[in-house]
Amino acid sequence: MKIAQNRQECEERNQQLRGEKEEWVKQTEDNLRALRGELDTALFGALRQAIRRSLTLLSRAVNGDKGQAPYTLFAVDAQIEGPSVNSYPTMATLTGVVNQAARSVILAAAAVQRLSTVDLSAPAEPVPEDAASSAPAPSVPPPVEESYYKQLFDDDDLLKLVAKIMRAMHRTGAELKKTLTYFEKYRLLWELDKDNFVHKYAKAKHKLADYDADVVRYKQQQADVQAEPVTSTVQFVKVDCSLLRSTLVKHCHQWQSKLLSLLHSNFNAELAEMLAMFASEAATLRVEPTDLGLLDVSNRRVLELREAVFPKVQAQFGPLEDVAETLAKFDAAVTVEEAARLGSARPAFAKFKDGLVDIEKMLLKAKMGMKSNLESQMADFDEQVKSLRKSASDALPFHANVTPDAAYEVVDKYRASCKAARDKQAALKPGLNVFGIEVDDPRSESTRLNSSH
Repeated sequence: MKIAQNRQECEERNQQLRGEKEEWVKQTEDNLRALRGELDTALFGALRQAIRRSLTLLSRAVNGDKGQAPYTLFAVDAQIEGPSVNSYPTMATLTGVVNQAARSVILAAAAVQRLSTVDLSAPAEPVPEDAASSAPAPSVPPPVEESYYKQLFDDDDLLKLVAKIMRAMHRTGAELKKTLTYFEKYRLLWELDKDNFVHKYAKAKHKLADYDADVVRYKQQQADVQAEPVTSTVQFVKVDCSLLRSTLVKHCHQWQSKLLSLLHSNFNAELAEMLAMFASEAATLRVEPTDLGLLDVSNRRVLELREAVFPKVQAQFGPLEDVAETLAKFDAAVTVEEAARLGSARPAFAKFKDGLVDIEKMLLKAKMGMKSNLESQMADFDEQVKSLRKSASDALPFHANVTPDAAYEVVDKYRASCKAARDKQAALKPGLNVFGIEVDDPRSESTRLNSSH
């Protein structure tokens, strides 16, 4: 009886203790939940503050702070691309980097688990069978709440900071474009096809003054390019123009080189043509003419040289020497060999003119010999015509005692003789023109016979 009573008392005490434990556990869980809520709110605030501070620093970096210029965050190279000047990396790339940085700051919150989602209930303990009916109900799982990242991603203050950063990127992009567009005033330096331009320039046969003015213009552009700043700062972007400047200077050098090369080439061609003309004309005219036709050609060429060619040649020396001086002025001086050929041009011209005097004497001598021969041929021709006239007067059928067939045969014979006389006269005519000799029409002596019947 005593044992049963003690056992009853123990069970009652155990029941009491279990009740006290359950009450303590419930109270503890409520306290933890309250503390967790406070910590969750504090952690959210700390995360928001840290992200806001980071975005604020990034915003100050790209917008400046309290009148101060923005920090230099990026450096880009200005380079030519087609008809325009662009930056490398491009502004779109820089905007992507800054945008990604801002997103990454907010995205860091996704790695932090929300405290309110943590299950703080005590682990279940084995319950005696006889106490199963009195065991407490299992704790309710914590409610599902939005993550810190989702709340921060939709936070108005943070979105305003991101928008402010993006506006700074857009504004900087516009200013950078304006800075790069400034260099497009030199666009013709790289945009024009140099070879095609020089080809047209050569066909236009420009004067030396045009070459000088154009080369000076490209030299001035080169000086203007070299005076441009090497670097400039646009908001938070440092623009390095050294590569662009060197490219533009290279184009200026190429334009100068191509124009001076064309001028140099024209100089050599004109000088070579002049010296070759002296040699070829002298060699051709020194050949003694063998007939009146060649004599007439030689005399006409000598006259043309003296009246038309020599004045032009004399007028070429000064411009050729000016070209040599211009090339030297632009550090593209003619070679020693070319200078020697230019120096020999005037003496070669004087020698050619002196040699032409000897050629004229030779032609005069040949002319006198041919004139004597022509006079002899003319005397023979006159005798031939007179003989033909006399023979025709005797042989032509002027009387009726000749048969028609015989008459036609005689007429045809003398008609052929008259034609031969006219052909010989035509062969002698160039020589007569050369010497200015006038003769009567052979019809007065020969062809008159044809008209007599």
